[in-house]
Amino acid sequence: MNDGTNDNSKSFIIFGRDVSKIPCFKHSWIYGISSGIGAGLLTFMFTSRPQLASHAMVGTICTVTLTYFGFCRYKVVKDEITAAQIKSLMQEALGTDDVEREDKIKKITDLTKV
Repeated sequence: MNDGTNDNSKSFIIFGRDVSKIPCFKHSWIYGISSGIGAGLLTFMFTSRPQLASHAMVGTICTVTLTYFGFCRYKVVKDEITAAQIKSLMQEALGTDDVEREDKIKKITDLTKV
C-alpha cells in the first residue's frame, strides 16, 4: 500500500521549483491577496467604479506581495549569514586557550544581540 511516497504532500511546482519550499513565499501571497481584496473593496465602496477598484486591487496585490517577499527574504538571508558566522566562531573557540576563547565568546554574544 505505502510505496515510500507521500500522497498527502502539498507541493506546488512552478518552472520546475517547488514553491512550497521557498521561504516567505506563502506568507507573501497571503498578505498580498488579503491586502488587495481590502484595497479593492474600499476603492469600490468610495468610488463605485469597478474598473478602478480592480486596478487598485491588482496593484496592491503586486506591491504588497513583492515588498513583503523582499523584506522577508532579506531577513532570512541575514539570519543565515549570522548563523554561519556564529557556527564558525564556536568551532574556532573550541580549539583555543582561555583568553582567545573569551574573545570569541564576546564576538558571538555581539552577533546574537538584536
